[in-house]
Amino acid sequence: MKKIYFLLVLIVPVFLFFACKKTDSISVPVLSTTQVTNITFTTAASGGIVTSDGGSAITSKGVCWSTSSNPTISDPKTSDGSGTSQFISNITGLTAGTAYFVRAYATNSAGTAYGDEISFSTIPLQPAAVSTNEVSAITISTGISGGNVTADNGSVVSARGVCWSVNAGPTIAGSHTTDGAGTGTFVSNISGLLDGTQYFVRAYATNGSGTAYGNEVTFTTVAIPPANEIKIQAMAFIPQTLTVAVNSTVKWKNLDGITHTVTSDNGSWDSGNIPAGNTFKFTFTATGTFHYHCTIHPLMTGTIIVQ
Repeated sequence: MKKIYFLLVLIVPVFLFFACKKTDSISVPVLSTTQVTNITFTTAASGGIVTSDGGSAITSKGVCWSTSSNPTISDPKTSDGSGTSQFISNITGLTAGTAYFVRAYATNSAGTAYGDEISFSTIPLQPAAVSTNEVSAITISTGISGGNVTADNGSVVSARGVCWSVNAGPTIAGSHTTDGAGTGTFVSNISGLLDGTQYFVRAYATNGSGTAYGNEVTFTTVAIPPANEIKIQAMAFIPQTLTVAVNSTVKWKNLDGITHTVTSDNGSWDSGNIPAGNTFKFTFTATGTFHYHCTIHPLMTGTIIVQ
């Protein structure tokens, strides 16, 4: 009995020593953080390398990040498995053009350890690329333009159109159209203009970075002619129908860049060729309705009503 007691006295302290020694040897893991790569507007890639599990199995690992230094697992983080193998972490949900701090982490029974801190910045948003169409179909109060959004540069175009002003550099703070969203071409109908007035036009496209503008183009609306005067402009007689008193003289003024004629449908009068910038006059000495056209461009027609 004494012999057994003696052996127990020797064995128990030795067992306790080694048991305590084994427990005391467990520590948090040792790891490093992988450099950040594949940085975009809202995502990036990192990861880590665990060089020691600290004597206890690693139950979770990944990276954590924040806009403040020393992020922890209380901040946004990834979960990339367990064990000591090297791991890759996909970081998502970031804000464009923002500085972040990232650290790898690994957790075992002793707690959570962090790797070295690495900082990076996401790519800032860029304005969309947009060009302006020349203005066509110009009248005394309207015109048609538009543009082409050739690139959204990483941020969805939420609004597009054209803006115009009597001053250079029009913006969306003034008169503008709204012509859908996204990239590609679009057509804009400009209205509410003053006759005989020069306007400046720019296409615009709005994305997450703000509003970008295309090249500036200019145009002048058709002027309302004085009484008994008809303007030849934009391949049309303006006004197309004119009412005058008998013995009135009507003047046609060619404001187009090409030659036209003013020719009676019944052949009773003809201006001959009217070069750009020139005029033609004719006095109506009898009442009636007189139709006329341009012999060079037959689709151009007009009417004089004499009372």
